Amino acid sequence: SLFSAGLISKDNPGILQKYLNTLVEIGILERLKVFEKKRFRYFHSSPLLDLHYYLEGKYSYTEVETPKRFIRNVVNEKIPKHVEQFFRNFLTKLFGLQCAIIEEKNLEIDIALFQFKKPRILGEVKWKKFVSKEEITNIEKKLNKFKPCKKILIVPEIDVLEREPEGIEVWDVNKVVKMARKGIS
Repeated sequence: SLFSAGLISKDNPGILQKYLNTLVEIGILERLKVFEKKRFRYFHSSPLLDLHYYLEGKYSYTEVETPKRFIRNVVNEKIPKHVEQFFRNFLTKLFGLQCAIIEEKNLEIDIALFQFKKPRILGEVKWKKFVSKEEITNIEKKLNKFKPCKKILIVPEIDVLEREPEGIEVWDVNKVVKMARKGIS
């Protein structure tokens, strides 16, 4: 966005790192290391800022009359990613572990918490009304590539699962709330 707006010269891309560091320091962005790689991914700390910049960058929604229904559809599309981010941050604080992103060809894991560079908790978030048997099988395959560690699947309610996953704990909102209360006290 900064390049395209002409605020940063494409001749010196290293200057971008200074801006990113400042945005991380003041809390606008969060930086996560990509596991086993020498790079980082950046996310808006605020879901509202993320939605605003997404809508503005993709649709210039502040410059044209944008129907509320359209904005609602974009919000619904982005909510699962924001929920993943919330749970990733929540579990990082709850368990006192380091968070990183696992991104490989054909593999991305929603939550990856580490201790001394070893995965301790891996998780997937499926924030939807129905999770099919096929999706559960894919989650099992994906998470079972990493051993040994705790594996979790976070859903709004247990009822959304077509079947229980094998070797993976299922956490719904009620369980997460209980864990938060237990962790706080």
